[in-house]
Amino acid sequence: MQEGKPGKLIFRRAKAQDTSLLQQMAREIWYDSYTEMISERQIEYMLQTMYSEESILFFMQDNYYTFLVYQEQEPLAYYSIEKRMPKQLLYIHRLYIRQQYQKKGFGRQILQKILGQSLDWQLKVIELNVNRNNSQALTTYKRFGFQIIQELDTAIGKDFFMNDYLMRYSL
Repeated sequence: MQEGKPGKLIFRRAKAQDTSLLQQMAREIWYDSYTEMISERQIEYMLQTMYSEESILFFMQDNYYTFLVYQEQEPLAYYSIEKRMPKQLLYIHRLYIRQQYQKKGFGRQILQKILGQSLDWQLKVIELNVNRNNSQALTTYKRFGFQIIQELDTAIGKDFFMNDYLMRYSL
């Protein structure tokens, strides 16, 4: 199958040995996607803190689930979700697609998989934060049915902020 053509996706729960792959994908995706939204210094800071081995492993325990998404043997995306009870909420912490696979319908397929997991767990709401300047992601989430609930400016250290929208999808 050719790179970027829609096809059957394979979802595999990430394991501790996938840490370096997740770090590599994060670095590639963040530099391809965020350099026009945030500074390179902030990208580096966020990669060092959010994608340290310890942080990645944290998103693989308890009520957290991290998945790698493949088309054939090629990893094209990853996402991390959290089941929050008793709120009956699924929170998407991370959902990133490699640049050459963006705008090809894979985001919708991944969101459908996440929606299915939410329904299996009998949850009522899906939430996520998205950078306010990420027009491509905002468009995707809005088309899927997410609504902007709140504007957030979150201090993350070293005088950096995440300027996001909190978005919600009600099941």
